[in-house]
Amino acid sequence: MFGTYGDLQESTLITIFNMNNWQELINKGMDYVLYTDGEGYILEVPCGTVAVYDLRLRLDEAETQRYLNEGDRFLDEFAGQIRTYPSRHYDRHIR
Repeated sequence: MFGTYGDLQESTLITIFNMNNWQELINKGMDYVLYTDGEGYILEVPCGTVAVYDLRLRLDEAETQRYLNEGDRFLDEFAGQIRTYPSRHYDRHIR
């Protein structure tokens, strides 16, 4: 299929949804999912109230270190912050 979706080109859509090289590490259902792509960690957090949408963020160096040191405890806290204030994280969303 060729064409656009809104203002996105089809090739962009393929990139957006290409998660083939992602490996799921932790799945806490509607709380969050943690993936690795071999280059780092990606945290996917369901957000919203009436309409639910996922925000996917690549953990930065400091967040990665906290995850490695604190494990699920850090992810639980960070996912809660993302879910509570999703607009603060829109600029980091992996599309």
